[in-house]
Amino acid sequence: MTLSNIQFPTSLRHDSPVITTVVTKSFLPLYENWKAALDRVGIDNIFVVALDPETSEHLRDTNVSSILLPVTERTEVLQLKTQIVFELHKNRFDVLFSDVDAIWRKDCREIFYSDKTKTYDLIFSQAFGLPKSIVKLQGFSLCTGFYFIRKESALSDFFHEWLAIQHAHPEFCDQLSLNALIVQHPPKWNIKAEQLLTSEQAFYNENKKRDEFRYVSSPDFIDTKINISKNCSPTLGVLPFSDFRRGQSPATDDPYMVHIGSGGNVGEKIDEIKRNRPPLWFIS
Repeated sequence: MTLSNIQFPTSLRHDSPVITTVVTKSFLPLYENWKAALDRVGIDNIFVVALDPETSEHLRDTNVSSILLPVTERTEVLQLKTQIVFELHKNRFDVLFSDVDAIWRKDCREIFYSDKTKTYDLIFSQAFGLPKSIVKLQGFSLCTGFYFIRKESALSDFFHEWLAIQHAHPEFCDQLSLNALIVQHPPKWNIKAEQLLTSEQAFYNENKKRDEFRYVSSPDFIDTKINISKNCSPTLGVLPFSDFRRGQSPATDDPYMVHIGSGGNVGEKIDEIKRNRPPLWFIS
């Protein structure tokens, strides 16, 4: 799918990041909860890609800035997620992509404009599932369900290569393709704390059964610079896991965002969101 002629709504503002996501009708209950979480913290610069007419009509009825791009094949949907972020970036927006099961508990935007993070061109959340080969190699992977890109950064070559990998390997999801791109330009991660907190390690052993790997979960940012081309050498930041979690969070935590994940079954996702403590389900 070619999106180069896409016309973004004039209602989108350049003074704060555009929060974007893609939604299909089966995911509308998750979207409604995600949107309610954003409303709670005052987020209104939102752009949603509807993948079917029913979803598009629902978004129009609720006055959410959106576009209909009817896509049904999983491979095309995953490529579309990357393409829409790239097109927003080319239109000089800061962009924060957030899956609808990445539930905001606080206003995450402040994190991306601090003295610490303003040097980062791209900022990703951490994952510990896919691709397992990368997790085994470096202790974590980059998650495409919640990430930020800065409008001033020269990232065209980065996105062209990312999309090229997705086209060449349609069996790869966007997250597999991203991590494949990163290891093709070997990073030297600046890891400040190479350990899980004791409570986090116990939590993962109990809930995820993934204790065969050494996990890196720094309480601070992890970062690196990679050289894509002579015109593209971005600095990547990785969000602290305790603040931007993957999977359920311990009840004692106070994260900015919790990304549930747990596959494509909407009912299972909703059940896991409702079980989480602190609460993540904000609609009746």
